Amino acid sequence: MENKTTQTSSSDTKKRQQRNLAILGIVGALLFWGVYMLVSDSGPTSFGKEKEKGEEVQVSNPLGHVDESKVWVERTQNAVANAQKVTDTLQQQLSKLNEDKANQQKNAQLENQQLQSLQTQVKGLEDKLNNVSSANAAGNPFMNVAEQNMEGVSQDSLKLSQENSTVPAALMPTKNSDTYIPSGTL
Repeated sequence: MENKTTQTSSSDTKKRQQRNLAILGIVGALLFWGVYMLVSDSGPTSFGKEKEKGEEVQVSNPLGHVDESKVWVERTQNAVANAQKVTDTLQQQLSKLNEDKANQQKNAQLENQQLQSLQTQVKGLEDKLNNVSSANAAGNPFMNVAEQNMEGVSQDSLKLSQENSTVPAALMPTKNSDTYIPSGTL
């Protein structure tokens, strides 16, 4: 009995495979026919309308109705407009440079005037100094000091020794290894 069931199941399996193969073949044929109809000229066009064989498509030349002189004039006008833009920007830059140059010249004039006024002040001070030095050479080296207070000025002497020092020895720094700094190290 088992043998019969295996035979029937294998025959059923073969029938199913043949049926599936037939369905697959029909679907493939329909697909092939559909693609062929889309590609071929004899098939229906989009939306179910058929193309008439006597009708020809005429494409007009877009340059046929264009006048060459108008194109040339338009290109020339565009070139002139671009040149005008460039000229305007260059003119603005030139005016800015001229303004900067005028400002620099004004600043230079002001600096020259200030320099001349400083030179006149220096010259005036030099003249005053020359007048003072000529007065000193005339015999009075101390102009603001009266003659009676001048006694003993030339008799002063300078003595540099530790004996005449007014600084007490306790305040003098001692030389030891902790505080001594040799000369030339700072």
